[in-house]
Amino acid sequence: MAQNSKKYQYLATITVNIISVCYGTSAAWPSSSFLLLQSDELTPLSSGALSKAEMSWVASLLCVGGLVGTILFGLLADVFGRKYILCCQGIPSILSWVLIYFAENVIYLYISRFLAGLAYGGSFVLVPLFVSEISENSIRGALGSLLMVTSNIGILLSFVAGHYLSFRLVPAVFAVLPTLFLLLTIVFPETPPFLIRSGKEEAAESSLRFYRNVQETGKQTPVYFHEEWERLKSQMGGESGQQIEKIPLMLTDFTAKVPRKAFVIGFALILLHEFCGCFTMINYTATIFAESGSDISPNLSAIICGAIQLLGTLVSTKLVDRAGRKFLLVISSIGAGLSLVALGTYTYLNSLGYYVQPFSWVAIASFSSMLFLASCGIIPLPYVILSEIMPDKIRSIGATVCLCFAWIIAFVMIKCFPLVVISFGMHGCIFFFAICCFLGAIFVIVILPETNGKSFEDISKMLAN
Repeated sequence: MAQNSKKYQYLATITVNIISVCYGTSAAWPSSSFLLLQSDELTPLSSGALSKAEMSWVASLLCVGGLVGTILFGLLADVFGRKYILCCQGIPSILSWVLIYFAENVIYLYISRFLAGLAYGGSFVLVPLFVSEISENSIRGALGSLLMVTSNIGILLSFVAGHYLSFRLVPAVFAVLPTLFLLLTIVFPETPPFLIRSGKEEAAESSLRFYRNVQETGKQTPVYFHEEWERLKSQMGGESGQQIEKIPLMLTDFTAKVPRKAFVIGFALILLHEFCGCFTMINYTATIFAESGSDISPNLSAIICGAIQLLGTLVSTKLVDRAGRKFLLVISSIGAGLSLVALGTYTYLNSLGYYVQPFSWVAIASFSSMLFLASCGIIPLPYVILSEIMPDKIRSIGATVCLCFAWIIAFVMIKCFPLVVISFGMHGCIFFFAICCFLGAIFVIVILPETNGKSFEDISKMLAN
């Protein structure tokens, strides 16, 4: 197939992933802002500095909004389509930054964080769905991996902006991104599979022609396009020349062997994603660098970690359609686990009072390698695989359920992690994360099928075995 046939797939994927950049900027916003919001002298709020309890709610309400957004937008996507519901997510994202700009007390921040979560909860369902449904098999993995690449670009941008820009200027700058997303995404056609399920076969063919860059002229249609079009219609339950009717969901759509196995894999990958420790450890970046004896400031250390994460996801995007999903996940899980063992050992010896100052580089090196290796597989690939393994009929709902599970775990971890550290020590938590990484690697080796380069039909057949 000609390379030129992929250009609109790349363009559409980059466009819809602007909302992922927006997620990254919002997710990392507390990192630099909390230093100001806690200060009695420097706080920009007229109501005064925030308490620790208020700060924990500002941080965790993103997850509450994410849970609601995942359910709401995930269900609406099967009614109104991927494109229009994606566009809707730009509105609460814009409002979240407007509220921060005008914030006078913590209530503004509570509402802002909930709205941000509302927008981005839906994006983690719909961006992978949209991308997987417009992509050719040969590049589906690379395009799907851009979700976390762009999220990490947003995180890095937020760290840099927090370091160099004022509190009020940050939301003024970042409100531009969701506005741009809204204006650009609306021009792309709906995905072909959704249009077929909606009984709009002519629009579906036109959409597929657009994303494959095949002109609607009297010239002979390329053979590869004709074959893909017929295969897509057959997969959706239609026959050539007939309009395909939308079939209502039934209980058997969830209880049959293929969807059951898809949900098991989805939940397992979410657990690996959340309990690898990457997301939680980012919140302790400054503490770890301080314990290692580093002279690097908290904000600068955050920028360094953001750059490491971005580098890891870029490597994943480059290799995911070459090395395969399973290989990257296994290497990522084992590598991150070994890095955590090294970090946990250093932290444990330090807590016992041993003189570890000459080995302070171990903390920085192991923490950095953990971030890099996790970003090569554990962090980006679950979202790619989720959009691939779910049967077409329940793909949106299945991804919604799995991501709701992720938001719930993330909320509990953010609220409870400080208490767990007090009870078991930082080293205990780090060793727990390492064990989860090793268990995840075993699961991937034994259970997960390789989806690289496979059509949705081929993946369903593998799950049925």
